[in-house]
Amino acid sequence: VHAESFDPAVANYTRLSFSTKLSQYMMAGRGVLMFGPTEIGSARMIEAAGAGLTIGQSDRAAMLADLRRLLIDATYRNRFGENGRRHAMQWFEATAGRERFRRAISESLDANRRKSGSTRPSPRRSHFSQTKDGQRV
Repeated sequence: VHAESFDPAVANYTRLSFSTKLSQYMMAGRGVLMFGPTEIGSARMIEAAGAGLTIGQSDRAAMLADLRRLLIDATYRNRFGENGRRHAMQWFEATAGRERFRRAISESLDANRRKSGSTRPSPRRSHFSQTKDGQRV
């Protein structure tokens, strides 16, 4: 269970933030039941990933009904964990993150070269990577 404040001032402050606990839950393959405003970053990410349920109103009956279904229906519950794990591996796993970063830098350099008319080739993977204990960093 992940809870966020319904206080409008707090919700406005957290609208673009993402609770780091959620990435840990998702990497562990655990579905999330979130209780908080649906417009904040954490809720939007849970919904987009299919990693759990978000109860977006201060409604005790809705929370109890959703919690009951999660407790009773293992297939329903496990699907959230599987979706969350898949999303986490795509977006939070270090190797995937490094590759996205390398690709973004290369694309930016290529765009700058085209803009400036340079014919110098773009750096390749080996220019961005070093090995440490036999692994890319």
